[in-house]
Amino acid sequence: MKSYEINLSGAEGREEIQKRIAGGLDLPEDYGNNLDALYDVLTSLPLPCRISFSGSGTVTQPSDAAYVSTIKKMCGDAAKEVPGLEFLWDGEAPVKNTVESGQAGDEPKKVKMGETDPSRALFTGNALSADRIMWTACI
Repeated sequence: MKSYEINLSGAEGREEIQKRIAGGLDLPEDYGNNLDALYDVLTSLPLPCRISFSGSGTVTQPSDAAYVSTIKKMCGDAAKEVPGLEFLWDGEAPVKNTVESGQAGDEPKKVKMGETDPSRALFTGNALSADRIMWTACI
């Protein structure tokens, strides 16, 4: 299993948080340094793969802590979508897909165009979802 280590200890600002993630995942310099680019990277890593985050509790600025919390939720969403991808956050239990391929409940939800599936929401607040991001990327 390929493993990556990302240390967020004392990180200040979104730019530094993204820089540490990019360094931990050994991403190229042209990595987008934003949440959309991160989700794309996470869901396309060679599998099986484990990404361990440490020091997330030391990010103390409220806006930075909220950003890390959003990344943590997004990692959970990516783990649900991609079997073989798992995340460890500061020694907590691994976050991974527990549904084996072919089991009941493995079918994706169908959503009408223009509607969003709240179970696939990547962000809280403005309800930006994976469905909207996908449609935006196609335009």
